[in-house]
Amino acid sequence: VDKPLSYQTTIDGKLGVWEPQNSSKGFSYRPVKLRRALAQSINTVSVQLAEKVGSSNIIDLANDMGITSKLENNLSIALGTSEVSLFELVQAYGVFVNNGKLKKVRWISTIEDSEGKMLEDYRESIGSKHVISETTAYTMTYFLRGGVEEPGGTSKALYNYGVCSNNEIGGKTGTSNNYVDGWYVGVTHDLVTGAWVGGADMRIHFENADGQGGRTGLPLVARYLQLSLADSKTGIIRGKFKQPEGYDVDLICYYIAPPISFLDSTDNPLDSANVDKIHIDFNEEDVNEEDFEE
Repeated sequence: VDKPLSYQTTIDGKLGVWEPQNSSKGFSYRPVKLRRALAQSINTVSVQLAEKVGSSNIIDLANDMGITSKLENNLSIALGTSEVSLFELVQAYGVFVNNGKLKKVRWISTIEDSEGKMLEDYRESIGSKHVISETTAYTMTYFLRGGVEEPGGTSKALYNYGVCSNNEIGGKTGTSNNYVDGWYVGVTHDLVTGAWVGGADMRIHFENADGQGGRTGLPLVARYLQLSLADSKTGIIRGKFKQPEGYDVDLICYYIAPPISFLDSTDNPLDSANVDKIHIDFNEEDVNEEDFEE
């Protein structure tokens, strides 16, 4: 449920209260699908999920996926409050695209001479290990696609670059406090691309929402993907994420919300027109308000 949250915490040795906020500074006070919550960057839902999973478990998985920077063991980890490098983020997102395998990123893949003769090829020497199941990896790509496919998704600007046609694409925005940093990581079935816009001096930052990751990092990723798809030499092509054999996860994100005439947190109807064709039966008469009380 997208609602106000309050946690007792200790900051610099002093007791305090942490109240996570959405970028909109408001709340819908309604249940939200996890896929849509991720798509719309609803922070309150992310924090509640972290509370259920446990921040220590999140840290362990992040480490397995290639995050080596120190992560603070608290619920704010769900909002990306610990500092990590763009290199680490791209490597971690690569696990989802590589069917659950962690592949160490190399700065140089091949070396050629002026005539195009291959001198060194490091691509095959990149080792890998399974850190999550193929099922989990594919399900995560489905969730990341929500940013493009769900109403109010923060990745919808990708449509403006012509990279979504006949192409499954997903991604996640990121914005630090006071618009100091803007992040975006985009994924397709054969490419992971990340961008960071910020400065070494945190006193230098945007003054308004123009500094959000969706307005800074996303255009850079979109343009790079646009050029990669246009150049046949890159080998990057349009397509769908490969579904694992025997995949039996029910991807229906059920609406655990009151009547569909209600609006979500972005004032959009509770539907998902661009998501996989899923038939959802919903009868207003079956709704019992007590079922939604905590």
